[in-house]
Amino acid sequence: MSSAYSLYVMLVTNELWHVHRFLQQSFDTQSATERVRWQNECKVVDDRLILWRAKFATASGRMSTENGNSYDPNITLTQCTLDLAVISLYQRLALPPAGLEQAQGPWYHAIQRCLDACDSITTNLRGMKDINLENISPFIISCIFVASRFFLVHAKLLNVEIPRNLDLLVYSLKTCGLRWSLARRLEKVIRTATADHKLPSSMSSLPVQFYDLQYSYLDIDEALRVWAEGLEPWMHLAGLGHPALDQTSILMPSVNLGNMEDTTFMPAPPQINQA
Repeated sequence: MSSAYSLYVMLVTNELWHVHRFLQQSFDTQSATERVRWQNECKVVDDRLILWRAKFATASGRMSTENGNSYDPNITLTQCTLDLAVISLYQRLALPPAGLEQAQGPWYHAIQRCLDACDSITTNLRGMKDINLENISPFIISCIFVASRFFLVHAKLLNVEIPRNLDLLVYSLKTCGLRWSLARRLEKVIRTATADHKLPSSMSSLPVQFYDLQYSYLDIDEALRVWAEGLEPWMHLAGLGHPALDQTSILMPSVNLGNMEDTTFMPAPPQINQA
């Protein structure tokens, strides 16, 4: 009988290989024919993920029943990793590169798939207790960050409001940051991008690659690390108006991460410096 962890390993080692292979390919952004071909290939890979998700839902539901519906972090991690794969798969095609906006326009199917995946990550996080989120595998941090980044870049480039779900994602990064320095760094990035939402990308203090979805999270990680190490934490955020930047909310967030009855304080273990 498969365990939730073994299903996670199967996802990462088997299904995500197809996503990785697709992302390693290049295509001519100037060619409408190439863009259509890429869109079709992207959907084929996504169909595999949809099929795998359906099988996983059946298997994880059975395992939850057998375990008395007890919390299993590997189920949450697998669900969020699936959503991360969807965003990674589509984000380069969702919004065209700078200079091609008028000629190509957004691919709304890709945008919706990414937004749905972001919302799915938020839904999974909302059902978690803080203590479980603090102690889950740090691999979930990249899922939270990628969803947050897509929310922000989509809102900026299409001139729409930032989704309220971003508040929960920021709080989740803050909670993970009680243990992981990587989460603290990425929380700083997301709060800054939220503060800069109304500014042109060229005026943001963040590296310009943050707003270019042709770059994956791994592509920009080093630039974000260098940027974050040059800042005094939170000093440039005082007095900004978005709920994710409200200083009262930083101390006493109003979002619900599930059953909050468990208020036992758990001291953070020695920090592991994440690259």
